[in-house]
Amino acid sequence: IDEVRLSHRMMHIARDLSGGEKQRVVLARQLAKEPFMLFADEPTGTLDPETAKLVHTMLIDSAKANNMGMVVTSHFSQVIEDVANRAMLLVEGKIAKIGTPHEVIEQFMKGYDDSETFERAE
Repeated sequence: IDEVRLSHRMMHIARDLSGGEKQRVVLARQLAKEPFMLFADEPTGTLDPETAKLVHTMLIDSAKANNMGMVVTSHFSQVIEDVANRAMLLVEGKIAKIGTPHEVIEQFMKGYDDSETFERAE
């Protein structure tokens, strides 16, 4: 609980925790089991950037300390850059690219045009 910065909430009822706090409790509980493999679906999707970085560091440290494998899904490139050494891009349920996080993010960004987004919004 200390690792996810929730020791000040230890005596609170779970329903009183915010969504992000509940998410951190779930992650801390899973990591406490020292699993061989961790599957995390959007583990920091609802967290603020500072807390997300804390969780990313916790995931990496746990993986190294326990020789744990991880499969992490995310829509955010920062998560992939922070926690992954290999990444996979899925497009319509099919593998479009496997490689380093940089390679996969680069592939994802190909053909993306910011000006098109702004033109539609006007």
